[in-house]
Amino acid sequence: MSDFYKILVVEDESVLNSALCQKLESVGYETFAVNDGEKGLNVAINALPDCIVLDLIMPHMGGIEMLKRLRTSKGCAEIPVIILTNIDNTGDIREINDDPKAWAFVKSNTSLTDILVAIRGVISV
Repeated sequence: MSDFYKILVVEDESVLNSALCQKLESVGYETFAVNDGEKGLNVAINALPDCIVLDLIMPHMGGIEMLKRLRTSKGCAEIPVIILTNIDNTGDIREINDDPKAWAFVKSNTSLTDILVAIRGVISV
């Protein structure tokens, strides 16, 4: 694994956001942490991370809207996205499943280690 991989964490739950960043940094990733989709989109466009960890329900812009805008932004269309959610909205899940560069995980069933394994898997492809 390279120390040069950049991961953007877009999560409005501050405890989870901090825990994710600490876990990722402990294994050598550089992280960017924001708490809403609007900020997340701006950071993604400017920093071009290697992977994005994205919550669905957030203030200012939700994860689905951010994902849609990301896919139409120059340089961002191919960035792998790990979606974290506790909602089971069939429409949202269908949109995620239609995106070959996005993978959804249920927060309550997923450990930080599971997320790390998923990130390693998508950036090594």
